[in-house]
Amino acid sequence: MTNSWLALHGGGEFQRGSEIGDRRLIVTAGGADARVIVVPTAAGIDYPEAAARNGIEWFNKLGARADAAMAVDAQSANDPNVVAQIESATLIYLPGGDPVFLVDALRGSKAWAAIIKAHANGVVLGGASAGAMALGTRMWNPHTGGLIDGLGLVPIVTLPHFRAGSNDRATAIRAQLDRATRLFGVAERTSAIWNGSTWTAYGPGEVVEFTLDGPRTYQTGEVIE
Repeated sequence: MTNSWLALHGGGEFQRGSEIGDRRLIVTAGGADARVIVVPTAAGIDYPEAAARNGIEWFNKLGARADAAMAVDAQSANDPNVVAQIESATLIYLPGGDPVFLVDALRGSKAWAAIIKAHANGVVLGGASAGAMALGTRMWNPHTGGLIDGLGLVPIVTLPHFRAGSNDRATAIRAQLDRATRLFGVAERTSAIWNGSTWTAYGPGEVVEFTLDGPRTYQTGEVIE
């Protein structure tokens, strides 16, 4: 696992409740000096400008300085100006949308290489919904219901917008994963945050880890064993 902070958010990002985890990311990224770069790739098909604007407004409201790097397709993900924006960040945030489009657009791109390098150098990284899903070595494909390769940053499959009624699907996915891959179900407006040594749940909802021994549920502030 990475030594840098990482957040897997369950979706409904930039809404009340999400600040419980997001404020921790901002403090780690420099507090009032934090420079947040929103990368709205997952929304590239439909509403990237709105996703970027919502993220900028949210992080500005929380006291950081925010901007966007408009990597919205495979071409713009290789734009030097987009890469330069990413390289200026102390916190990079990938909001929701279509996780398959996100993976296809960023895989092998200069933007993704810049994100990987920045995170390896201590830049905080957050993904919400599709953004969280895509960071895993494996990813649930909402179009087919199967598993596909994600961008490979963490050995975790993230199921966002998670509710208790989703347990059956999660259990079926768990059976398809190897022992080394973890499975998190993350509720909306809630994050599982890695601080370099442990995962902790933050937000009004729950984080459920599906282990080989069954589900374990965590509330805000609880360390995910």
